[in-house]
Amino acid sequence: MKRRSLELSKVGPSTAELDLAPTLSPWSAILDPEYGGAILVGAQDGHPTLRSKFINTSRLCELDEEGAWARTSTRWYRLGENASRRQLRSLLYGRVGLADALRLTPFEAQACIKADQVSAGLSDA
Repeated sequence: MKRRSLELSKVGPSTAELDLAPTLSPWSAILDPEYGGAILVGAQDGHPTLRSKFINTSRLCELDEEGAWARTSTRWYRLGENASRRQLRSLLYGRVGLADALRLTPFEAQACIKADQVSAGLSDA
């Protein structure tokens, strides 16, 4: 599924796909502490199966340069405001050191995505 999601992310979402996508706001890209790569954490609205307010996503496959949307290995997300440092600590249940250690800049998140694309044979190094 990840390879297909990486392929979909190169095209970007249609308007209809974004209309149906859940929203994350605030959100932040972080390093997945268990599996590596980038994931998103945030306050969700409209997720079809998750009812918890605060979630972490599956592996990040694309992050829009303007921060309007993201593709994970399972779905598209609309993105609202990027989480401040304080909000990220809250999303990670007050773990200050963890928030600081895991937070990724958009550039770092893109580097993780690029590594996944290379690993899947969808891009050159």
